Amino acid sequence: MSEKLISQTARKSHMSAPEPLALLINAIHYVIYFATREKLNLNATLLLKIIFFAEVYCLDILGIPFTGVKMVKGTYGPLPDGHKKAIKNLVSNNKIIVSNNGKSKNYISHSNPDISLFSKEQLKILEDLTYSFCSNFTAKVISDLTQTNETWKLAEMGREIPLAVFLPNKIVELTPEEMENAAKMAESFEIPEGWAEQ
Repeated sequence: MSEKLISQTARKSHMSAPEPLALLINAIHYVIYFATREKLNLNATLLLKIIFFAEVYCLDILGIPFTGVKMVKGTYGPLPDGHKKAIKNLVSNNKIIVSNNGKSKNYISHSNPDISLFSKEQLKILEDLTYSFCSNFTAKVISDLTQTNETWKLAEMGREIPLAVFLPNKIVELTPEEMENAAKMAESFEIPEGWAEQ
């Protein structure tokens, strides 16, 4: 990705200085909208992991997080702080429907999301993650991949985890099974330009 494109994206993200929760609401809505449009099965775990990975990718590639929300330790890996409030906001405004099949929550969008706060590059990251995760992985596989980080393991439940510890230049020891799952994810996901250029 060119320096000019990175600069344009950074300026757009900071131009109106929206609150992280507002960005989170719109990011979640866009993921649900895209999954609904593409007829993908999106459950709660996949939704939250897509947002988590979008935060990491944007911080690494563009130098800014996607929404700026804090990541906290959850039972199944890092979670965006305020996600329950964001989803409640979307439901109360009739923008999404949440269904529960007894095992997991699933989401359907009822309206077009506001994409004015995001750049085309940010939306592409969300689309690629959503399509890849929903098409190729179970919620358990994705959750397991986010629980290998030592900082996450040592943190207390509900405590903030600095996003920087998840950047790809951090060395993390993976089991052979985790390596296989990570390799499968890498093959199915269209890595944004510049991701591997460390």
